[in-house]
Amino acid sequence: MKKSILILMLFFFSGYIFGQKKISEDTQTWSQIFLNTKISKKSTIVSDFGYRSRDQFINKSNIWFVRSGFQYQLSDKISITPGLTYFSSLRETSNTSYYVSEFRPYLFITQSWKSNIFNLRNRYRLENRNIQKGNIDGKTNQYNSYFRVGYQWQVQIPLKGKSIQSNTPYLVLADELMINFGKNVVNNYFDQNRISAGFGYMFSKKINSNIAYQYSYRQRDANTFENIHTIRLNLTFNIDFTPSETDTN
Repeated sequence: MKKSILILMLFFFSGYIFGQKKISEDTQTWSQIFLNTKISKKSTIVSDFGYRSRDQFINKSNIWFVRSGFQYQLSDKISITPGLTYFSSLRETSNTSYYVSEFRPYLFITQSWKSNIFNLRNRYRLENRNIQKGNIDGKTNQYNSYFRVGYQWQVQIPLKGKSIQSNTPYLVLADELMINFGKNVVNNYFDQNRISAGFGYMFSKKINSNIAYQYSYRQRDANTFENIHTIRLNLTFNIDFTPSETDTN
C-alpha cells in the first residue's frame, strides 16, 4: 500500500515538474507605415511596411515585412481584403544567426461602426503561414505550412469633440486573439493574445498616427510561452484617386 502511494506521488510530482510552463520575457519595438490608396468608390489598395526590433526594445533586429492587399467595400460597414505578406525573421542558434522567409496569403473581413462617442472595429483574419525551416547551422529549402485565425476588436475614442476628424487626439484600445490549426499544428493551437492601449492624432484625412503599449502572451511550443512588452509606432497615409464631386459635374 505504502509502495503504491509512493509511486502515485512520484508520478504526480514528476508530471507537475515536467508539465510546468517555461515563460520568458522580451521587450520589443514595432514601427509600421500604412499606405491606403483609394482607386474607386468601393476599392482600395492597402499596403504596409513594418520593422520590429527586440531585446530592450532596440538592441537586436528581429523582423521586417511588407504586406499588400485589395480591399473591397461590401457595404458602408463591412469590407473584405485578400492579400499577401512577406516576412523576414531572425533566427539565432548556438552556431550562427540567419533570416528565414515567410509567405503569408491572408483574408481580412472588417466591420466598422461609429457612434456619437467612439468608433468600433471588428476584424476577422484567416492566414496561411508558410515559414522557412531552419536548424542549428542555418536555414533550409523546406517550409512548414499551417493556418491561423484571429479576431480583433478596436475602439477609438476622441479626446476632443465628438468625432475623430482633422486635428483630433484620440484614445485607442484593442485586443486580438489568434489560434493555429492544420495538420502541422500539434501542441500550440493557441498562438497568442495581444492587448494594447495608446494615443493617436488625426492630422487630417490624409495623415494619421498613433503610439501604443502592447502586451502579448504567446505560445512557442507545448510548454514554452512568452510575455512580450511592445511599443508600437504607426503612421498612416491615405491617398484618394477617385474623382471629386466637382470633377464629375
